Amino acid sequence: VKAKAKTSAAPVKSVVPQVKTLYWVQTASLADKINAERARDKLAAQHMKVEIFTKETAAGLTHRVRVGPFTNNTEAKYWLNSIKKIKGFENSYIAEEKIKTNN
Repeated sequence: VKAKAKTSAAPVKSVVPQVKTLYWVQTASLADKINAERARDKLAAQHMKVEIFTKETAAGLTHRVRVGPFTNNTEAKYWLNSIKKIKGFENSYIAEEKIKTNN
């Protein structure tokens, strides 16, 4: 009679990427980088965290001026309302960005 070998393999845990949503208030999308920097500076003077994202489009480079990121839509809406009151930023809107995390 043969004894069966006992194998104790630990269960394999697979890491499933989670998707997290970040919310940004997009305040401008400009072809001219200097105008994007002016818009950024105007918002930064109001104590907002502002970033410029450069994207290649069919029409050429576009510089998107965004405030954030925010972890929830409620917070983004709060800032959107404040930003829309600033002259030149009345057409701002909320943009969502999906980020994969390994949590």
